[in-house]
Amino acid sequence: MARNSAVVAAQDAFFDRDWSRIRGSAPRQRQKQMARAAMGHSPAIFKGIRGGGTHTKAQLRNQLEYLTTKSSFIIDSRGTYDGQKVLSAKEIEQVTRRFSAQWNEGFHPKLGHTSHLLMAFPIGTRGADVAEITREICERFFQGEGSHFDYIAAVHEDRDHPHAHIVLNRRSKDGEFFFLKQGHHFNYDTFREAMVDVSDRYGLRLEATRKVERGITTTSASDAEIRRATATGRGLSERERVGPELDRALAEVAQNARLYRGLAGEATRENQLDIAAALDKAAALLAQGKSIEADGKVYGMAEEQHSFDEAVDAFHDKIGQAERVVAEAPVERRTELEHGLNDIYRSLSHLSPIGTQSHTLLEDASKSGIYSAANIQAEVADTLRDPDLAERVEVALKGTGISVQEVSRRIEIGAGNAALERQWLGQDLKAIAERGGFDLSRADELETAIDRLDQVHTDLGRVLAEANVLKDSGEAQDAEPAELEIISDRLPPLTAEVLGRLREDPITDPFRNDLERETLRAELEELVGKEHVPDLAAGDEGTLDEHMSDRLDRLYAAKAYLQSDAALANSEAMEQVLDEIANEEVDVQRERHVDADGEKGVTHG
Repeated sequence: MARNSAVVAAQDAFFDRDWSRIRGSAPRQRQKQMARAAMGHSPAIFKGIRGGGTHTKAQLRNQLEYLTTKSSFIIDSRGTYDGQKVLSAKEIEQVTRRFSAQWNEGFHPKLGHTSHLLMAFPIGTRGADVAEITREICERFFQGEGSHFDYIAAVHEDRDHPHAHIVLNRRSKDGEFFFLKQGHHFNYDTFREAMVDVSDRYGLRLEATRKVERGITTTSASDAEIRRATATGRGLSERERVGPELDRALAEVAQNARLYRGLAGEATRENQLDIAAALDKAAALLAQGKSIEADGKVYGMAEEQHSFDEAVDAFHDKIGQAERVVAEAPVERRTELEHGLNDIYRSLSHLSPIGTQSHTLLEDASKSGIYSAANIQAEVADTLRDPDLAERVEVALKGTGISVQEVSRRIEIGAGNAALERQWLGQDLKAIAERGGFDLSRADELETAIDRLDQVHTDLGRVLAEANVLKDSGEAQDAEPAELEIISDRLPPLTAEVLGRLREDPITDPFRNDLERETLRAELEELVGKEHVPDLAAGDEGTLDEHMSDRLDRLYAAKAYLQSDAALANSEAMEQVLDEIANEEVDVQRERHVDADGEKGVTHG
């Protein structure tokens, strides 16, 4: 199949969760949090406890008994027990009845009727402050606009780090069902940023960066690794990234170092010298392969911090205002304004004005894209107005939702850097999605929309090159598909066959009958060994490392194993495996699209 090289080159950006010109991003929050991290603030810790949801009244009663009898403060959404230190057995029973009365008897959510959330604070944080911060955050998220969830929170000070446990009834009075997910209004980042925001008013020094923004390239251990470490009594360490995953993390760390350095320059211009020095030090640490660490100071915000926040807000307010002007401009002027705004962004690239894709402001546009200035012949305006060519362009764009006028104007002006080229490609992708009803937050629908964009730009490139508007049509041939690894001689026969079915169709049930389910279960249990069967049943695909080099294959095999047992098919382990498959499939799709020049793609292992 013919491919368009410019679209191929943009695949990684489209699959990036922060392709900010289309999906939106929050660079202002990111910059504020990075400044706090540089100043030595402690990370805000917010977690949803995996397996912490309760399915029955007995489970809820036991959980409340554990959480509310060792506490120092109780926070109650209804105010009944608010301000108490602990709950009595009778009060626990009353809360249990109160919560369970709101459950739908015919509804059995996989993660339970309740969620167990945790907020942890630095050593030395006053318990009363933990209680008030927790109260404000709960009211903001669970008693705010359109949200009326029932909850009980208990502050614990029995460990070095004071922390608050929140037991939340997942169904609100308005019928909304609580879940945590990236991109949803309930997500880890917004909770952590809220912790920082509220804590600021108590003088508590928190920050809400991600690990890679502090120069940390390791990732958290899996649930199975945590269980094994607990069972054996050994220490638990973070998982080291390897291969392409490590390369991506190191590249992001390098971009973050550049952003710290840029922010330091801005802080210096604002005469905020303490913050500037801290940001410079942070940039140097990341450049040396070291990480930023908290200084252990719990209270006492730097006097300059809020002034720096205001400077960041002012900067991004100006960007927002400029973008609104561009978005509201008439079609005939919009392209020129986008080009001008891109020039401004390029001059401010050290401040990451378009999020994690800001490095593309300094990268050349593709050599053969239809919007690339390097690929457009001189003086093409008259040629583009030729009626025959205009008709052919209109035919190529028919049914896509992409504006013929905007395409022509973009070609007349040309994109001088990768950022503007990808912005225009992104706008075309969005137009295709709107016309076709594709949800770009779904990996499969995003890929379908990208394939359509690819075809449209391949057709346009051919038409425009034939008319001598472009130097190169940008048409490239797909690399021959890499041969699937021959595994049938190393895996049990049915396992190999089921894996092949899942490769072809990961969604459909891969089993033809119950005998196949039993056979596959027996084959995989024999393959991993008796001691690793509990880990496989918990969804740990790592038990198959020695037998399958491709991680997606291992996840498919783990999914098949869980599907083979009715008791595991709807388990939390299955949810975890399905999440991992979705993430891994995004990476596979990304590599398949990027791999247009015949180079071998990433091996998922």
